[in-house]
Amino acid sequence: MGISTPTSIRRGLAALESTIPPGQMTPLHAHAEDEAIAVIGGSATVYSGEQAIQLEAGEELVVPAHELHAVRAGAGGVRIRSTTVVRCSGRYEDFLHAVAAPLPASALGCWPCVEEATSLASLAAIHDIRLAGPPGTLPAASAEPGAV
Repeated sequence: MGISTPTSIRRGLAALESTIPPGQMTPLHAHAEDEAIAVIGGSATVYSGEQAIQLEAGEELVVPAHELHAVRAGAGGVRIRSTTVVRCSGRYEDFLHAVAAPLPASALGCWPCVEEATSLASLAAIHDIRLAGPPGTLPAASAEPGAV
């Protein structure tokens, strides 16, 4: 008797909108597939590889698969649409909700607790997303905006 793979696990395209409050930042992460980030309103800086790219409303960027990146909202906050390939859109939305809770400024650069980091890593792994650092962490090669 062999082990079968559930047919309910299918990869698909997910396009979700989210709002990031002023100055807040996503965790440093990388996807197994390309990710398109479109700014719908406000502004953001995307730290990707060796670049810090400023995006305004109406602009978008494709982050290559496996490239570490993070998004920081501008002074007025940002509304973005993130499009990537995931295993399950609903579970991907769960992951986005889990990383959406803003941290106090004193917590940037570290996870509030080990349990939270473990929980987020588990949700990320479902979608082949690698978490490389908490909000506030930049890719090692990234420069600050304007230095590109």
